[in-house]
Amino acid sequence: PWCGPCKQMLPALETLQANNPSLVIGKVNCDEAQELAQSFGVRAIPTLVLLKKGHVVGTRVGAQSLDSLTKFITG
Repeated sequence: PWCGPCKQMLPALETLQANNPSLVIGKVNCDEAQELAQSFGVRAIPTLVLLKKGHVVGTRVGAQSLDSLTKFITG
């Protein structure tokens, strides 16, 4: 709730979700879920973790543009 870059990226994530209805986007408050963040190796926020069938297939750190997010999920 306090992360400026996270808030900045929210419209791009919403557009990405709207354009890819099968995509599931989850947000985690690292202050409230520290163990989960540690399990994914989160050291900075925002950190994006791409999972496919429960396995990590990619990670990005820092605010991303819609174009960058689209390339991230399409590989």
